[in-house]
Amino acid sequence: MDHTFVGEIIEWRGPAPYYFVTVPPETGDALRAAAAESGPAWGAVPVRASLLGVEWTTSLWSRDGGYLLPLKDAVRKPAGLGAGDTVELHVSFDPRKHRQPRPRQAPRRVSPVSPVSPVSPVGARELVRPEQLTVVPANQATWSDLQAIFGETGDTARCWCQRFRMLPKESWASEGPEELAARLRDQTACDNPNTPRTTGLIAYLNATPPAGATPAGANRAGANPDRMGSDRVDSGGASFGGVDAGAVDPGGVGLGRVDPGGGGVGRGVAVGWCAVAPRAGYARLVRDFRVPWLGRDEDKADGSVWAVTCFVTRLGYRRRGISRLLAAAAVGFAREGGARAIEGYPDLVDGGFVGSLATFADAGFAEVSRPGNRRAVMRIDF
Repeated sequence: MDHTFVGEIIEWRGPAPYYFVTVPPETGDALRAAAAESGPAWGAVPVRASLLGVEWTTSLWSRDGGYLLPLKDAVRKPAGLGAGDTVELHVSFDPRKHRQPRPRQAPRRVSPVSPVSPVSPVGARELVRPEQLTVVPANQATWSDLQAIFGETGDTARCWCQRFRMLPKESWASEGPEELAARLRDQTACDNPNTPRTTGLIAYLNATPPAGATPAGANRAGANPDRMGSDRVDSGGASFGGVDAGAVDPGGVGLGRVDPGGGGVGRGVAVGWCAVAPRAGYARLVRDFRVPWLGRDEDKADGSVWAVTCFVTRLGYRRRGISRLLAAAAVGFAREGGARAIEGYPDLVDGGFVGSLATFADAGFAEVSRPGNRRAVMRIDF
């Protein structure tokens, strides 16, 4: 018995904060009936739940004749979800959990970090200085480098930065990691430095920009500046209308070209990813995510407003300020792409993949609204 429903996340504050999604009455009644047929319910209904491709076992909480579904922090936080957000959940009654205690799960083994350049040891905690980081548009990088940033386990290897791009009824589980990875590769056009279409930025640590790298803020020779205002959007990414994707003013972060036939930028280590593209190109952001729109008069189809929706830092290089430098680079990237504004939607509690308030503030974003108690809208108008 499987059920899919859409509900709003609510917060209950007791000795510690808890987050729930209200189960629609018809779904709750069907699950209650299934539980009654299987044996004594003991006041709770054990279910398996799935959100954005992540599955877990829990029990529905009875309240006012209906049910609430607890939303675990381990599921909620990586997705940057909070009170007021609308989510699509899949639930099913599990009779095995109804009759016997839940077995203890063995600790999950974490895959070792892939070998990296000795110039920046894994596990170091000193902040990365702007001059140490080379940030390039994704089409100037290799697909293997982007894969190394996302890793082989965890949420990044399941989502592949597709949370805000999914169509109705799509999820991590329904599409699968191979399909989602293929979508990201198509959107970024990695290994294809000559295409004018790309989305997102990739950061390299301790890289040596190749000779002849385009200076920050410069256009490709022959590029038509009259085409820089293009706001065309499609499912494959953003079209930059002739603007050189290797020319970005990053506010102090070094930008250079990647040698697609070699090992990245001067054999540096690929350490970070930032999703930045026209806001209208994020289908789920426009359709389901309330944060950018609540209390604001915004045209959801306006392709001239760009959005920074995700940061991924490679395992072993986290908490070193890489996301902040990527946020600064995203500002110039959007400006060169013809944007009139750029926004971010940080999580005020733990940042997560969407970034923290400080990440955007340090990059020059200003807060324009706070829809709810854990989300803000940060923006720069050009």
